[in-house]
Amino acid sequence: VRIKNLDLVRGLSTLGIVLYHWSCSFYQHGITDSLGMYQIFYSLFGIDCGRIVVTMFFVLSGGTLYYNYRPRVNDYKKFYRKRWLSIFPNFYLAFIAMFLFNIWKYKEIFYKGNPLTILYSLIGMDGYLLYRGDNYYLLGEWFLGAIILLYIIFPLLLILFDRWMLQTTAVIMLLYGINLAASLCKISDWNHPITCLVAFWTGMLIMKYKDDLSFRRIMTGILLSIIMVLMQKSLNRTVVSQAVGITLYVVLLKVPWNKDSFMHRMINQIARISYSIFLVHHVIINTIMPRYSGRQLHPFTSFLTLVIVFVLTILAAFLLHLAGGKIIKSIEQNRQSTKGCD
Repeated sequence: VRIKNLDLVRGLSTLGIVLYHWSCSFYQHGITDSLGMYQIFYSLFGIDCGRIVVTMFFVLSGGTLYYNYRPRVNDYKKFYRKRWLSIFPNFYLAFIAMFLFNIWKYKEIFYKGNPLTILYSLIGMDGYLLYRGDNYYLLGEWFLGAIILLYIIFPLLLILFDRWMLQTTAVIMLLYGINLAASLCKISDWNHPITCLVAFWTGMLIMKYKDDLSFRRIMTGILLSIIMVLMQKSLNRTVVSQAVGITLYVVLLKVPWNKDSFMHRMINQIARISYSIFLVHHVIINTIMPRYSGRQLHPFTSFLTLVIVFVLTILAAFLLHLAGGKIIKSIEQNRQSTKGCD
């Protein structure tokens, strides 16, 4: 049975990512508007909106995979094939298009220097490994690399969840605390695999106990998140961001949702092409917003840039989703033909 509210979370988190990066472009290019409308989507009571939405996305990923594969993955080959198809055809299609465009733009094939770093892009880890130095990261989100790592270990996580849930939860939280206190490697606390795992694992826990999320428990979670936001100067920023993101995810998971409304249909369509939106929205924003660099915009002009970004992002994402879908269909048909000949 499909949980409709997961599409609500996916669609709204996708919109949130676009709105957040649109607002970031104002700071990046020194753009302002008299009402400061862009600031609304940059931070929520001092909490980085991007972190809230990314947390929701990790929780959603963990919960969705747990819901679809519990209590364990039976066919590893099928699981990894589906995960590969869900990421790489669209990614390669968009990356090749941007890579060729940049070759034309810079009149050089390896315009970023070391050609070996393009290998990071071939495995979808370019954005995640930027902390190691510049590479050919052209599109998508840094957390794609983290998601790939989590997909790789998910069958193991599912076994641990089924057999030693409490013990594994304790170990993960211990590692989380140690990393926040001591920083176990060069990557930032926010991008660290343990931080991503905490949100992903929390999604699995929420999905397992979703029927026990009473109104009283949800309100308690909301109250605790509000207290953490009020005390954020005394708390770790990563912990507060994740707490707010997890709370918002739970609220959206349980909120009544009219499946026949126009809003439901619109969010569903956005959710359907959400991955393609993640891939292309940076490209659209970085094409539109530099044109207004250093300017103070009228609020209407500011709003108009947002509309243009959304329209072009949805259009580009739809075309990418359509093209990627045809490639995936072709791959699956060839696999079935080859299988039939065996």
